[in-house]
Amino acid sequence: MVACAGLLGVLLVQTSCASEPKRENNVAVSGERILPDQVNLANLEAFEEQMRHDLPVGTAKKDVETYLNRWRIRYGFIDSAPIYGPDGNSFHAVLENIGKRSIFTARLSIWIRLGENEEVREIDFRVTYL
Repeated sequence: MVACAGLLGVLLVQTSCASEPKRENNVAVSGERILPDQVNLANLEAFEEQMRHDLPVGTAKKDVETYLNRWRIRYGFIDSAPIYGPDGNSFHAVLENIGKRSIFTARLSIWIRLGENEEVREIDFRVTYL
């Protein structure tokens, strides 16, 4: 009887572990979103991939704006005036304080560049330290 109870306990532990989502860098891998306020240096690449998936090349300007507002990502829009050069016709979004390196605080700059047709042409991510 005791042996059966012990075996049952082992089976229950294995079953409960199997049902938990796989986690990587403290974020579930099985479809769980990385929210902008959860971005850090460890999960940065996964967030970039998620954002590129959500806003593929060809996404309309209004859909980009809706996306940034929905996820409460602070941004500005730079129009296509010649004075702005290659950064014109772009959204510039910033996620502050995504980590530290030594005494410097990291922030993520996200450049969403639009083509002449007002659709996403490319997304560029840059980490800067202040």
